[in-house]
Amino acid sequence: MEKFIGKYIRIIKYNPIEETYCKMVYGKVLDVKVESNNDVLLEGKFFLKNLDKNGRCLSGGYIMSEGVYPLSKSIDLYREVTKREYEQFKTNLIDEMIDYEKTFFKK
Repeated sequence: MEKFIGKYIRIIKYNPIEETYCKMVYGKVLDVKVESNNDVLLEGKFFLKNLDKNGRCLSGGYIMSEGVYPLSKSIDLYREVTKREYEQFKTNLIDEMIDYEKTFFKK
């Protein structure tokens, strides 16, 4: 996992209890905190969107400007992405949150 330090990653998080993929995460990896044979704690900037049972993104999301995010190498899907893909996901999430606030506070 050291190869991801300073790079961008996309993780699709698996929920073993519900047996579905539940979250899409884009992040810039700043450091690897812990690494075992199967689990890794990635430190960095992460943007998260929940997925429904069909794998589609739900509205809303989370921003972890600086934080640690777990990755299970055996059950999560992950790959390195370009800065452009990361920035696009981040921009879309932030725009969606701004639109929601504008709509919510109008009422």
